[in-house]
Amino acid sequence: MVRIEEGFLNIHGLRIYFKLYNVGSRIDLVVLHGGPGASHDYLIPLAELSNYGINVLFYDQFGSGRSDEPSDFSRYTVIMALRKLRKFVSKYLMIRWLCLVIHMAVCLRWRMR
Repeated sequence: MVRIEEGFLNIHGLRIYFKLYNVGSRIDLVVLHGGPGASHDYLIPLAELSNYGINVLFYDQFGSGRSDEPSDFSRYTVIMALRKLRKFVSKYLMIRWLCLVIHMAVCLRWRMR
């Protein structure tokens, strides 16, 4: 049976919205929406995977969807987004391994040093 849990977590002073389709499995899928500014809503069809024994977690990244916007726009960085994801997953899910699905509608320029 799928339990749907949703709410907000406070991470680094920002309220981050989440929605979890919880089947009590040891398999977790974390779904990240594209952006900036989008929400997880268009990815909800992936919740169907919970019918196959997979916990599916959606969350609206900071500054997007139902989550808070930071007052300092210099915080909109890939590194900050990864830090928030790590904090979110470690605070909400008691797991060591996860599968991450990312949908991005932006192009990132990354310089390797």
